[in-house]
Amino acid sequence: MIRTAIFFIFLQLPSLYGQDQRLDSMRSVLDRQPSANERLDTYNAIAGYLWHYDPTTAALYADSAYQLAENSDYASGRVEAYANKGIAAYTAGDYSGSAHLYSKAIDLAAQNNLPSIHIFAFYISLLKRQGSYLKALKVSDSLITALPPSHSFVKRLQLGKVDSYIELGQISEAQEVVDFLVASESFMEGKENKADLYVRFGELDGLRGDYEEGIRKLQEAIAIYLQIDDVLGAGRAYLELGMLYAAKGNYVQAREAFNQSKLYNEKVKYPFGMAEAVYQLGALYASLGEYKLATEFFFKSLDIYEHQKNRNEIGKVYYDLGWVYMKQQWYEKSEYQIKQAIDISKEIGNVNGEATGYNYLGILYFTQKKYDAALQALNRALDMKKQILDKKGIADTQFNLAELYEELDFSTRAVDLYLRSYETRKELGNLIGIAISENKLGSFYTANNQLEKAKMYLDKSRATLLKLGAKEELLKNYKYTAEYFKKVADYKSALGYNEMYASLRDTVFSATKNFQIAEMESRYALESKEREIALLNLENTSREQSLKLQEETIRNQRAIIWVISITGLLVIFLLFIMYRLLQMRNKANKELISLNKAVHEQKEEITAQAEELQEAHDQIGALNEDLEFRVRQRTHQLKEAHKELDTFFYHASHDFRKPLTTFLGLVEIARKEVKDDEALFLFEKVRETAGSLDKMVNKLRAASIIGSDDMAIEELSFQQIINEVLTENQQLINKYNASIRLNMQEVKPFKGSKYLMKVCINNLIENALLYSRPEGVSVVEVSIRNERGDVVIEVKDNGQGIEASLQPRIFDMYFRANESSEGNGLGLYITKKAVEKMGGDITFTSEYEHGSSFILHFPTGRIY
Repeated sequence: MIRTAIFFIFLQLPSLYGQDQRLDSMRSVLDRQPSANERLDTYNAIAGYLWHYDPTTAALYADSAYQLAENSDYASGRVEAYANKGIAAYTAGDYSGSAHLYSKAIDLAAQNNLPSIHIFAFYISLLKRQGSYLKALKVSDSLITALPPSHSFVKRLQLGKVDSYIELGQISEAQEVVDFLVASESFMEGKENKADLYVRFGELDGLRGDYEEGIRKLQEAIAIYLQIDDVLGAGRAYLELGMLYAAKGNYVQAREAFNQSKLYNEKVKYPFGMAEAVYQLGALYASLGEYKLATEFFFKSLDIYEHQKNRNEIGKVYYDLGWVYMKQQWYEKSEYQIKQAIDISKEIGNVNGEATGYNYLGILYFTQKKYDAALQALNRALDMKKQILDKKGIADTQFNLAELYEELDFSTRAVDLYLRSYETRKELGNLIGIAISENKLGSFYTANNQLEKAKMYLDKSRATLLKLGAKEELLKNYKYTAEYFKKVADYKSALGYNEMYASLRDTVFSATKNFQIAEMESRYALESKEREIALLNLENTSREQSLKLQEETIRNQRAIIWVISITGLLVIFLLFIMYRLLQMRNKANKELISLNKAVHEQKEEITAQAEELQEAHDQIGALNEDLEFRVRQRTHQLKEAHKELDTFFYHASHDFRKPLTTFLGLVEIARKEVKDDEALFLFEKVRETAGSLDKMVNKLRAASIIGSDDMAIEELSFQQIINEVLTENQQLINKYNASIRLNMQEVKPFKGSKYLMKVCINNLIENALLYSRPEGVSVVEVSIRNERGDVVIEVKDNGQGIEASLQPRIFDMYFRANESSEGNGLGLYITKKAVEKMGGDITFTSEYEHGSSFILHFPTGRIY
């Protein structure tokens, strides 16, 4: 469910549809040098306007308001400033700081008899984000009691209670509040209220397993939202609709609904909504076993969440990445992601999220047959779910524990937990959960020869599943029922259920394949459109550049004419001055000649000798000036040549990448479309060649950046760089069946070139994979640590190693340790140059046939 993530939207929704003129109007107030109180109000208003689609800028205005409020006695402005600062802390994942600021705002409002109901709404959203749904319900009830029944906010609080009950799985309690709101004529008169209520109806129907009715309610909600031009509401409803379609097995419709949600959120520039839609697309692909696509969409949503600093959602994505990795048997990566998510939940105080993490961890350990660790993790999850009274979560965790005990052959404990989970799900009215429990109980009793009970539970489950159309779970029922009839020696009925199982399995498989084909067609159409748009953009850019060039030429011509005119006037003026000076000089010369004629004749010989010496001196001076000019000229030409060469490398590598990327894309399409084995083999060779060329182009680009004086400096996130490198080398890791082990310690902040640092780490990991041993398991260890205050990066492998005689040459350009190497001999050369460019040094140790270790050492006392 997404209800807890979309916070206080109903309070500030109009700001999402305001025009840019409104923001310009508010900012113009600041240009008029207003009073301190007006400035504070304006900062608060701009922050409130920007929260939904530019939270980074909104946080800056909130911070300005907060600083101004600290030295102000303007109570109303201070209340709003504290509230906005609380929202900034909430957005950044600082939930304790957010709670403190909300409390500060509420207390100040109470002292000055100012309205604070909207701040309570923010606080309730915070409690939900932390998984404190019971506390959120208590705060809502206290507000409802304190407010007059006719107050417009009471019904919105009731609607918020529905969301909390849904998150807790308390369907009957949620339905009771919904029925109360339906009975309120004044509430149902508002179209937006009616649409919001239909969304909750859809969610409740989904929890019960009545997908058809839930889909119908959500479609009605979408129609109302679009009628009143509530694009954000429509996007939210489409997200819920997609989840119901996915649960029902209508995967194509689910994908279309998620894409519509993404489109509507993009329309109103709401990044959180876009991320939710992308995340759900990833979850859809994961459920279909399309793990590569799922990972791609999860990382796209993670980028948005990290930019927005939505730490709760970041943890949620880590959980699902851990699940995807577990399904692919990448257990180390799976455990790392899940533990990261648990740490985030602990930091932000989300007990529910932490409990979910231990549930995931328990299932992972169960899959690996680490039963003691699985039991410990699941019991910890159960304790936390009981702590927050999450009945649905309690039932799910008990079910997982029961499966573990059944695997360990503790039948009594297993059946006790199965039945407890079953009773809780019946209490909650969760039809699909009830059917799943009945299915499992039927299978359990069949295995334990309690056949009457087995048949009763299997019949109940099958009836419910047929009504719900839940095909995946119905497959299990047919399989369990066939096993039951084998037990009672009714082989004819067993055969019948086996045939029903096979038929339904084929139907599900066909639906999945149809979805995959539709997805391929959709992605191909999208790529074609993107290429057309890119071509049109290129043409427009070319036309714009041509017009700019013409305008620049005209301006230059005008400037030249003005310069020539002014220069001509100056020359004429100078010539006139020189003419007057020449006349005066001639007159003076005549007088001097007459006076010095005698002296001149006496010194004629001396003057002649002096002239000869001066002439010789002038010649030597002229030769020196000419020599210095030539040295400067050639030095300048050499620098220009280096600069042009670097520019050529950079642009050439950039221009090569475009056709290479297109080339690789076409090969991928061909691999999916072409069925001929020989053609597929050739396309694979083409892909490998293009990939090698792409790597070579990247290295040429790195070489050009190393030679350039212009290098982008920023504070580096080594975790982000390592993740990007591993993602880009995933194919190579899979090819060599390599195990990547990470040891990431917290290091001091380090500023440098992200691109060059990524090149260094990528080259070392790529070398470790390319020179791995063909036999055994290839292990690459990457560690980042502090040593005496400096940053040390080490990449160690158990590969082929380097012969002692070759070690002095490994950093030479184009040197390769053996002729069969897939490398181009530039990796270590560029790595060494890049490390030195950033002020570091590189050392290595290697033992032939035992592996190598490369260590990069960067002083943190300087910035490069």
